[in-house]
Amino acid sequence: MEQHQAPIQGPVEQWKPCEADLALIGRLVASTDELDQAYGQAYLNGCFVHEWSENLCAVGELDTLMELELRSGIEVGVNDLTAGDCVHLAFPGSGSTRAESVLDGLRQVLENREARDRQ
Repeated sequence: MEQHQAPIQGPVEQWKPCEADLALIGRLVASTDELDQAYGQAYLNGCFVHEWSENLCAVGELDTLMELELRSGIEVGVNDLTAGDCVHLAFPGSGSTRAESVLDGLRQVLENREARDRQ
């Protein structure tokens, strides 16, 4: 039986990229591949991406995953998320290409973040 730590009630630190994350983001953003660039933009903005099909993905904030992990005591991998999880944790992205889908989801996350910050 898997053991879990007790849920934590305090504040959660915001996601900050480590050296390896910064190197990966730099490579992705500098790539000539549109999908790599889209993923780089997502990571640069503190977001995760989960793709299901050629034109459907979910984009959400890494801070949300970190908070879920911290409070539940369970490591949450992006690839472990189900469609139902993403309904609560992310925004759907769609488009005619995978890159457009990622950028559409990212746009929604950023608009939501901006609206939340104005409140």
